[in-house]
Amino acid sequence: MLGARHFGAPTDAIMNKNIARRQFLNFLAASPLVAALGSRDTNAAADLTSLPDYLVKTPHNALDVFDMHAVAKNVLPTSHYGYLATGTDGNETLAANRKAFEKIYLRAMRMVDTKNVDMSTRLLGIDMPSPIVLAPVGSQNAFHATGEIGTAKGARRHDTLQLLSNVTTHSIEDVIAARGAPVGFQLYPTSNWSVAQKMIKRAEKAGAKVLILTVDLNSGSNRVLMGQYARADERDCSACHGGGPDDWLKSKPMYEGTAATSAEFDNAAMTWEFVERLKKTTTMKVVVKGIVRTIFPEKIFSPLPVKIFQGFHDLPWQIWHT
Repeated sequence: MLGARHFGAPTDAIMNKNIARRQFLNFLAASPLVAALGSRDTNAAADLTSLPDYLVKTPHNALDVFDMHAVAKNVLPTSHYGYLATGTDGNETLAANRKAFEKIYLRAMRMVDTKNVDMSTRLLGIDMPSPIVLAPVGSQNAFHATGEIGTAKGARRHDTLQLLSNVTTHSIEDVIAARGAPVGFQLYPTSNWSVAQKMIKRAEKAGAKVLILTVDLNSGSNRVLMGQYARADERDCSACHGGGPDDWLKSKPMYEGTAATSAEFDNAAMTWEFVERLKKTTTMKVVVKGIVRTIFPEKIFSPLPVKIFQGFHDLPWQIWHT
């Protein structure tokens, strides 16, 4: 790997140098001295974080959320895990944002009374005991038998705001009942306005106070990792997903009665005018999620009372007030 950066270089000298390096590393790997020292990573930081494989038995055993990631990878069906873990293309945005998040630290407060810390905040007109929010995750029955209902019960126990995906496997009415409080509703609109309109009215009637317009799929999405895991899954998935292009919609209760089709999810013509149309349709607060890159929304549509969320899947979101 030491010579990988030179792949494709035009000179034989560089290639020969790479071969010599690999031969030298192979020699070291076979050395009894290296064996006596034990296996060590050439990266000192990796030595400190490399851990033995261990799967927690219950959520209470988890030391951080990444313990749960290891369990998911081990117990979920192959394609289901791929759906959960994927980013887009080669996961470049996912990796870059996670790397950026690693640079954020909690500032230690010394010689200050921190016995009673108030983490309460107000977001989107909702008072919350902490700034932690459950981001929308679709098709949760693919990960646990209780799906979004189980998530809602957990959110209720800890009084946490839950944002519900429009490809939820349980209706918004049932989720709100389990949560015991309103949830936010994520909308992936199709090119058919009547589909969006029906879901918006249904969510508002159920009691949702926030509408999260998600725009990261407007021009499609190349989810390579998900496709690779799906390709490796040898199960017959037609019993749940069906064989037709629109069969998957039958298991998504928020699309009942909308006559939505898969072809309509190509929504490349969406502009900021769609946001204005949403504001005229609903009394819910409107949030735009999935911008991904930095923009200056106040220069684009400052008259519209909306919020912009920049982020990607499991990553922190930035918020602009306009």
